[in-house]
Formats: sequence, structure tokens, C-alpha cells
Amino acid sequence: MFWSERVKQWQLPQPKAVQSSETKLTDYLCPVCRQPLEVYHYSKEGQKKIMLRCSNPTARSDKKHQDVVYFQSKGGTWWSPKLGDLNVAIPNLQ
Repeated sequence: MFWSERVKQWQLPQPKAVQSSETKLTDYLCPVCRQPLEVYHYSKEGQKKIMLRCSNPTARSDKKHQDVVYFQSKGGTWWSPKLGDLNVAIPNLQ
């Protein structure tokens, strides 16, 4: 069990959601390897969330890619704690 600050009570861990094998690529490029960023859905404390991450699974395990993650703000923009706002879409050449 773990303490949830959101609901102020102890809760059992939630099972991880099964991810779709189909990935949705964006027009944003990874600042490290220039591969397209993909949309990744996850749950945190019972809330569904979305983030962008590098679409290359091998590169994601590399230490240089550790900070390449963008979260969606309430205004719908993307931001990263280490890299700041994601403002410019670079055309996807695939």
C-alpha cells in the first residue's frame, strides 16, 4: 500500500494499463537523436495522463535521453522540467 496525497488515504497499487502496440508519432523531434517524439499514455494516482517521449525504445534507455520527456500542461502546451517549453513543431520527414 502507499499513501496518496491526492485522496489523503492509503491505497493499493493500481495495475499497469496495457499499452497499445500502435504508437502515435508527433511532428516534434527528440532534441538528442532527432527521432520523432511519440505520445505515451499512463496513469498516476488514478488519473490518466499523457506525455511525449522519444519514439526510439533503444535510445530511451540511454542516459542522454533520461530528461527527454514532455508533460502536457492544463493549457494544452508541452513542457519539460529540464528542457522547458516545447514550442516549435519541426516537420516529420517520415
